Amino acid sequence: MRSVFQTTLTRTLSSLLTLTLVLWGCSGDSGTDPGGGGTPPPSPDFGMTLSAGTLSINQGGSGSVTVTITRTGGFAASVGVAVEGLPQGVTAGALTIASGSTSGTLTLTATSGAQTGAASLTVRGTGTGIQPKTAALALTVNAVAQPDFTIALSPGSLSVKAGEGGTSTVTITRTGGFAGSVALSISGLPAGVAGSFNPAATTGASSTLTLTTEAALPALVTEPGTYPLTVTGTAEGVGAREASFSLEVTAPDPPPPPGGNISWEFCAASGLPEWVAVQDGEGPWARVTGTGGVHSFDLDSEKGGVAWVYPDGTGGFTLEIFYGSKEEVTVYGADRCGGQPGAGKTVTASVPGLGATDITILSLGGKLPVSAPTMAGPNITFEGVRTGSVDLLGGRSALDLGTLSIVPQRFLIQRGLNPANGSSLGTIDFNGEFGFAPVSSPLTVTNTGGLSVLTTVNYSTGGITFGNLAVGIGGSTWFGVPASRQQANELHILTVTAASLSQPLQPSQTTVRMIREAGAVTVNLGPQLSAPTVQPLAGVGHARARADYPIQPEYHRFWLANFQQAGPFRAATIQVTRAYRGSSTGTVGIEIPEFDGVDGWDAQWGLRVGGQVTWTVSALGWTDAGGIAFAPFVDGNSYESASRMGQFTP
Repeated sequence: MRSVFQTTLTRTLSSLLTLTLVLWGCSGDSGTDPGGGGTPPPSPDFGMTLSAGTLSINQGGSGSVTVTITRTGGFAASVGVAVEGLPQGVTAGALTIASGSTSGTLTLTATSGAQTGAASLTVRGTGTGIQPKTAALALTVNAVAQPDFTIALSPGSLSVKAGEGGTSTVTITRTGGFAGSVALSISGLPAGVAGSFNPAATTGASSTLTLTTEAALPALVTEPGTYPLTVTGTAEGVGAREASFSLEVTAPDPPPPPGGNISWEFCAASGLPEWVAVQDGEGPWARVTGTGGVHSFDLDSEKGGVAWVYPDGTGGFTLEIFYGSKEEVTVYGADRCGGQPGAGKTVTASVPGLGATDITILSLGGKLPVSAPTMAGPNITFEGVRTGSVDLLGGRSALDLGTLSIVPQRFLIQRGLNPANGSSLGTIDFNGEFGFAPVSSPLTVTNTGGLSVLTTVNYSTGGITFGNLAVGIGGSTWFGVPASRQQANELHILTVTAASLSQPLQPSQTTVRMIREAGAVTVNLGPQLSAPTVQPLAGVGHARARADYPIQPEYHRFWLANFQQAGPFRAATIQVTRAYRGSSTGTVGIEIPEFDGVDGWDAQWGLRVGGQVTWTVSALGWTDAGGIAFAPFVDGNSYESASRMGQFTP
């Protein structure tokens, strides 16, 4: 019989054995337990983080963050990444982190018009059979100035009389890096009013709007009319921008009283003057008002003066004064517009096939194109062309960059054209029916004083007008029209000038020859102009000037003084004839008059006090017996002139 001790020991060992078996079965090594009684393996999964919790991008730009996933439980499939809560105009690029990869780049892109400001985004990652994971991303979209422009007019309104016109400057303000071309147009014009822009399309900062009116404007009977106009600028990729403009058209001035024995015509195509005044003999100046660009007045004396002021559309003004005999004043002003005081015609053309070193000069009825044709821009526009028969003249030259010489290659003369307003001449072909090779002739120039020789060849077609055919540097050859291409009464106008090409304000001498048929020419230039005495004079609210210089026998028919200032532009040009002076000896004194007290005079038209003035004085003489009213184009005539320049500050 076992003792109590044995029984207790047996029970204790049995309990320990049972506990050991239980612990063994609960251990992590259940590989020998076919019943799966061990710990199960972890489930496939992944975690997701972003390289940054904030992102800032600009309108029209983009930005990126790196998405990193951490794989667990044997997860190896791809993860798709999407973004939620994107503001308008912002997109997220597609992103899939492929099997075996742990990261990818998420790119957000904003359009130029994307919604700006802050946005809270959710980046969501999804994998097959896996609960989606998210991460927060704070996005800021910054505003960026977009390419744009505005237009404004100065002045913003005009008041003109029927038959006259005016100008306003269109200013183009560009923003956001916009540098494209702006095309300008105007709407709301009443019948009888025309508007044009120069230039009509520009990559620059301004254009000049010119408005012209017919004298018999239909809307005007006895009452004036005010018209709201709209100027529109249109640019590709930006759209249209508008500015308002007001045009008041008042009734025209009544016709001048009977007895106005002299009429001056001013051309609307080149801008009508703001002010015109007349001096009878040496009496007081008096304002003359006009109708449709025509100003009529009486001269009781045998000589007189006419003064007028032109605006340049950019805040600048030019004062011009002509002193002559009664006959000269009559002739000088009667046909300034070739019988066409109105706006004239606009005609276009194209000159293709130009090379980079080609120089082309064209004129239609004496009018040059708005801009010269080039290889990049072969299309040209003539403005203000007179009605009736006109001739087209042109020359094409090649610039030799090695020798810096200009060599004419082809000339062109097409006679008897009468294009309609707004029409096109089509293609101008120097190698076509109306083009021809120029003839070269020897040119000998003496008495140059060591200065460079410049030549210009103009051509007169039957007195209709003349156009430039060629320019050149050097005095050994000149180029003309072959005799086989000439018609009756046609002439070359050969101009030879000695001047400095490198030093400003140097003296110059010029000879002009009228030549029927091209051939060898010898030109002996006249002497340099005697040094003048130029001095500033005081004016009321402005500055004036005077030039005195002795008359030389070679330059005894016509005298001129010009005074110019820059920023803003001011200029005064005074012309005096021998017939006005009554003598071709002694000393010429040319002075800007004081117009204070003359009706309508504005002191801002004069020279500015304190602004540097560049002056030029010139004198001319010619072989023809007549005055400035002589027949200008006569074979064998010659004209001599000389100039001097300098500066002063009033």
